Amino acid sequence: MSEPVATLISSTGDSVTVHGPGGADTVLPVAVWQLPDARQVVVVGEGGPLIVADIDGAQLAEAIQSRWPGATMLERRTRPIASTGDPRAYDAVYCQLALDGSRCDPNYAELSAAGLHLAHA
Repeated sequence: MSEPVATLISSTGDSVTVHGPGGADTVLPVAVWQLPDARQVVVVGEGGPLIVADIDGAQLAEAIQSRWPGATMLERRTRPIASTGDPRAYDAVYCQLALDGSRCDPNYAELSAAGLHLAHA
């Protein structure tokens, strides 16, 4: 029996927009994966440059859920190197975003078993 494999279902250049204070919008690249069990996983920061700005998690979750209701939400973020992030994303890590905007480590084993294999440190 073969292992489950997630399918990329988003278009190149797909994004989500977070509306900030004073009308300042931040557009973030996303990749949307369909798992074999029909769940969707939205990965912010895939398919484009990583955003090192601090984005409000609750606003980001709201923006994602308005387009992909019920999706698991992940962010690809850079770890700080000195006082700046690594724009090449060599030191990127993933975090899972909850509906309330809080962030935690994803369950890599569960995602991998469902067919989405993410590199992690």
